[in-house]
Amino acid sequence: MLDQADLPEEPDARRAGVIGAIEHLVGLQAQAPFPPYYGLWSRLPGFRPDDLASLITDRSVVRIALMRGTIHLVSARDCLPLRRLLQPVLERGVRGHRRVGPARPAGHHECARRRALGRPPAVRRRWR
Repeated sequence: MLDQADLPEEPDARRAGVIGAIEHLVGLQAQAPFPPYYGLWSRLPGFRPDDLASLITDRSVVRIALMRGTIHLVSARDCLPLRRLLQPVLERGVRGHRRVGPARPAGHHECARRRALGRPPAVRRRWR
């Protein structure tokens, strides 16, 4: 549990408590709709699903692709700074998974490495 007392009954204080918890955690995994609710319910005594639903509806918290391209729920205040910080990592991940050009034959990369090291290509024996 986070170091917090039960959520107060005043709507503004409840909102601040939920947003504070999300910011403290630097986001909650939100690939599916329910995990953020479970995460907050298990951390905040007195949490009600409407506490989070209203924050999503008024966009005080948003879902965005962040860490390892996974969808996370973060506060609107943290959204842009986190995205700016993680954008280069996300771009490298996309470039690393994109196939450029035609497929290479098996062993192509090994031959290229050997040439780069100034070694002759390895000769493979045929199994009969």
